[in-house]
Amino acid sequence: MRHVFYAILILLFLFFSISCNRQESELQKVKIPIWSKEAIEKEVGTVFTYEQTIMMKPPFYKGSMPLGFIAGKEPFAMSEMITIYHDFGDFRNTFIYVDPRMKFSGIAEGVITTDRSGRLLAEARILRLISNETKQLQGIEIEEFHYGKDSKLKFKCKSQIDFPMGFKQKEVEGVGKKQKDYYFIWPVRSF
Repeated sequence: MRHVFYAILILLFLFFSISCNRQESELQKVKIPIWSKEAIEKEVGTVFTYEQTIMMKPPFYKGSMPLGFIAGKEPFAMSEMITIYHDFGDFRNTFIYVDPRMKFSGIAEGVITTDRSGRLLAEARILRLISNETKQLQGIEIEEFHYGKDSKLKFKCKSQIDFPMGFKQKEVEGVGKKQKDYYFIWPVRSF
């Protein structure tokens, strides 16, 4: 009986060991950072800062409510504004717009997340627009990449952001261990 117990323990250990090694090798295949310096160092015009307060709790937000942060916005296309950053105090999401059509839509194509010292914490990029059967836009799918203090990739996943709120609704295909959620809210402009 004791031999069966030890055999089960050894099999469980091997299973978890193989699973962890597979996840680590999958994380090592990703070319990081995902955003080039050219995309990050885009020229930004005048940025206005706004104190934002959200009363409805985003599903992936773990902090206290109401959710308060500073939003940096740049004037664009007559009276429209695009979101340049969200500053949550201990981290800042700086949004990336490469394609003029996406910029005009107000939907960020990507983001880099840094701490107060400027250290890269995470990045994400849009994978696709999500629409229903009638071709009405329902949201976006993004791919997230989270880094450790050693600047190595520690976690990646795909997430779905809804319209019109811009809240993260679902996370799938997670690999590695996530320390914190940075993309619980994403700039999307209602049409």
